[in-house]
Amino acid sequence: MSPRRPVLLAPALLGALLLAVAGCSESNSLAATFGPAPHVPFRGDPYWYDGSYQGRARLVHATIPNCPPTRYGVLEVGDATLVFAYAPDLIFTVPVTADGTLSSTGGPAKLEGKIVGRHLDMTVATTACQTRFDMNMVWNRG
Repeated sequence: MSPRRPVLLAPALLGALLLAVAGCSESNSLAATFGPAPHVPFRGDPYWYDGSYQGRARLVHATIPNCPPTRYGVLEVGDATLVFAYAPDLIFTVPVTADGTLSSTGGPAKLEGKIVGRHLDMTVATTACQTRFDMNMVWNRG
């Protein structure tokens, strides 16, 4: 009687099983398996933009000496609204629309801007001063 050889059969079955599992994968590339996280889709509401934005306010035009100077700072958006004191006598309360647009007029002053992703780009213009804001979200409340 010849001895059975199950030891030779086990590696063959293991190899076939591994080939079958490998054939089921979508990609053999580790880069595809461990690539960047997928993009988080927009939630579709203005509260998505609530948070703190940090960056630079750059004076781009001035006809008087007491315009707000170029500076770094933080802006806050809460409850889909930006409340922003451009000057002691000029405070904007600006709703953020679902697409990230900011727009407000207060007397001769105008605020126009847009939030795209985590970036806020905004301009405040008065008859004497114009300031451009370039800010990035540093904290989100949501």
